[in-house]
Amino acid sequence: MDAHGSHCAAPATRPEAGGSFLVHPAGQSLPRYAGAPPTRRLRMHRALLALCLGGWVLHSTASPSTKLDGEWLCHEQVTGNTGAAAVQPHYVSIDHGIWQTDTLDADLQLQALDGQHYLGTWSPDTQRQLRQIAHLAADQLHYQDPRVTGTCQRLGDIAQAPATQRSGSWQFITLDQARPTQPAAGYDQIYSKQARYRDQRWKQAFDDWCRLSGLGGVRKKSVTPASRLTDAESFACQTPAAERNLGALKTAVLGPGGQIYMTDGHHSLSSLWEAPIGQGDDRLGKAGGGLRIPVQIQADYQHLNQASFWRTMRAKGYTWLQDADGKAIAPASLPRHMGLSGGLQDDAYRSLVYFTRGVGHEVPDDAPEFLEFYWAQWLRSPPQHLDLRAYQLDTLGRGDGSDHGYLQAVHDAATLMTQAPPDTAIGPTGQTAADMGQMPALHHTTLQQLARKGQTPGKLAQALHYRSKAATASKPESP
Repeated sequence: MDAHGSHCAAPATRPEAGGSFLVHPAGQSLPRYAGAPPTRRLRMHRALLALCLGGWVLHSTASPSTKLDGEWLCHEQVTGNTGAAAVQPHYVSIDHGIWQTDTLDADLQLQALDGQHYLGTWSPDTQRQLRQIAHLAADQLHYQDPRVTGTCQRLGDIAQAPATQRSGSWQFITLDQARPTQPAAGYDQIYSKQARYRDQRWKQAFDDWCRLSGLGGVRKKSVTPASRLTDAESFACQTPAAERNLGALKTAVLGPGGQIYMTDGHHSLSSLWEAPIGQGDDRLGKAGGGLRIPVQIQADYQHLNQASFWRTMRAKGYTWLQDADGKAIAPASLPRHMGLSGGLQDDAYRSLVYFTRGVGHEVPDDAPEFLEFYWAQWLRSPPQHLDLRAYQLDTLGRGDGSDHGYLQAVHDAATLMTQAPPDTAIGPTGQTAADMGQMPALHHTTLQQLARKGQTPGKLAQALHYRSKAATASKPESP
């Protein structure tokens, strides 16, 4: 846009041999940028910063430079309507003069002004402002346009993961190889498992490993005090390995460098990461990132650069890019590991939806990825606007309207789910409440089972018990 708000015109390129020059819609031209005296280059540089101010347009007959080719991590400062600026990291991939970013589906076509300065025009979105790029050093860029400024650091070669299988197959991985595709998890769901892994039902961890491995449950008598979760030879599953049910495996895709990105199973894998390796005793150590688990490879994107990979992940619905507060993030902000200390945030709404299973919704067979997050997003959005700050989530409560405990929050969320019109849009591609597993009415028996106490406590009761113990254990001792 020029100073008068009209779009920069693009007259026919003047046939000159190599280099770059500026052309005005009236037909005037400035001398070539490359080779101009420093003072003139500075004036032209400022003219480019004005981005078509006065109608000047860059034209180049030079071949795209490959000096910028590679992967970059950029930190972009965006100025909003209020004037406040927010900094967001994102990936940029540059190849033969084409600048791609993970957060937009439009590309920048770069034109070299000299060995250090470039101008980018958007394609196919020609309504966007031009962007100026300065190559400050071999591994550093700076860019700006009227709305954003950013700095980029060149990424080293992506570490090649161990030999991986192709799409449609399965393979064993260690938990520390599993990269999250969501920024948050429902901690209370993980806490519920941790409580069970540490009481008289500690063999549940071995049972979960067998089920996640497509081998049915564990043979309970095969688990002895000497059994270790990290040693698959020390216990036995119900199904022989040769008859593994591949449909029971958690799913992943192969990304650049063969990195493994999980599209399902964040809570299950994080729960096993935190599990004691034997006898429900933390003194024996936790399973941690070295625990091996098989996963199903549903897509192979090893050939893509970072920007194209994350564009594909967004388009396929294989990533959830909202943080624990429901705010959008870029893929570069995703944590690197599973587990409670790997960077996953605690999303209270995601925990809430977990506890509404069997109370207000069921997980359908054809559930989309991140089903619980879509329900959580719906609950926290208007007109539902279920505000968890109105509840006391550290107390169990009765769930009968007499208090504001956690069980009441589950009751109220499930009520909203069951009372929504069945054709209410919830899912990523128009899936309705009915498609997303909506139950016809709130199931009161299952609700009360969540709060059951005693030898076999309910899921919610054990989650709060473990959370309380973990909080106490993390407090520093009094001097």
